[in-house]
Amino acid sequence: MASKSRQKTFCDKSTNSYFVFFALIAWVVWLAVVAGLVSKDVPKKQDGSVDFEKAKQIRLGLVILSPVVAVLVLLLGGCITWVHEGSFKPWKKYDRNLANTLIVLLTAVAVLPALYWKLWYPERTREVIILERDRVTEEYFPSITLLQQDDWSSQADLDDSSPPKCFIGRYDEQLPDCGTVFPGSPCKCHNRWGGEVIDYEWQNSTYRTITLTPSESMISRQPAGLMIAQAFFNYNSTKARINASQLLPPSLWVAIYDPRLPLEEALYANYSQMRLINANGLIHINIRLNSREVPGRSAAYDYDLSLSSIPAMDIQCDVSAPGGARSPCILSLYLQYPNFERLSAKQEIAMSWGDLLSEAGSWFALFQLLGWILSGAAWHKSPKATLPTSSSGNSIALLPIP
Repeated sequence: MASKSRQKTFCDKSTNSYFVFFALIAWVVWLAVVAGLVSKDVPKKQDGSVDFEKAKQIRLGLVILSPVVAVLVLLLGGCITWVHEGSFKPWKKYDRNLANTLIVLLTAVAVLPALYWKLWYPERTREVIILERDRVTEEYFPSITLLQQDDWSSQADLDDSSPPKCFIGRYDEQLPDCGTVFPGSPCKCHNRWGGEVIDYEWQNSTYRTITLTPSESMISRQPAGLMIAQAFFNYNSTKARINASQLLPPSLWVAIYDPRLPLEEALYANYSQMRLINANGLIHINIRLNSREVPGRSAAYDYDLSLSSIPAMDIQCDVSAPGGARSPCILSLYLQYPNFERLSAKQEIAMSWGDLLSEAGSWFALFQLLGWILSGAAWHKSPKATLPTSSSGNSIALLPIP
């Protein structure tokens, strides 16, 4: 009576199943530990800078902890194999495919953490700036804030009683309001100035400020399109001389920034800087378009400004002069875009997660090639299948059984 052939099971002693099983478990555990450590993004301090001490701890944990965990699980598999079979014999016979798999996995466990320590994590903590140039067809005009420093008597005294003025295209009081014309057409925009002078705190100083915020219709459709902004002020030369021991022309701080941002955000994020100007005269400002994007913020303009000034011949608003001030002094700002070329700067991490995974995949392919060669699988030829022959030496064709 023919005995039934016993089918090999997963736990059969004549197979390498236990060792392979726990080797794969070790690989999965190692992969989980690595994923847990790598998934921690670049550690940052409260001020936004990279916390290199914490970054070093994460890298150290990746290099030391993950191989240790993998080896422990592998040893556990060896112990269970020993208990099950009575002796530790991971291989009953040499298996090229099994050797290939183990070489690939163990090489990856040893080499990938070192690569992450030396190559990839430094790139994950390094910030780079990517520059691009393009050209826009039109551009909106910027916001303008005039700031008078309270504790500096040489500053012009912004006049609440004289409403500031604004024009697009040319200076003409007969122009229609900008809200009633096609965007980019000549118009007046007096109502875009803030209604009154307000106090503003910045860098432990108090300022009296007035702001011009452009509307959507206040745009320049061609290079050299003009926006004129005027503000009025008074000046006390006697007080300025006593407090400063010298008489300076009246001055003001000016901030020019992206109208999508409030003044505080523009200054805090360094999208704008306050510039000191001679308030008693005409200031011409060429604006070049620089767009800047930093992690955690939307892109905004960081204008490159070129200022030139024509000072007035006298100070007609000196309230300390004999007979008092004749009339308020006028600050005129002429703003233009000389061209519509835009430089965009984007700040980002040198190596993205996609780049890291791509490099890791390339190295893993190299490990597979190494395992294929070292295991002997590259040189092994599978035996050719032969057909059974008859006693006469002729091959017997095997027909399928219906």
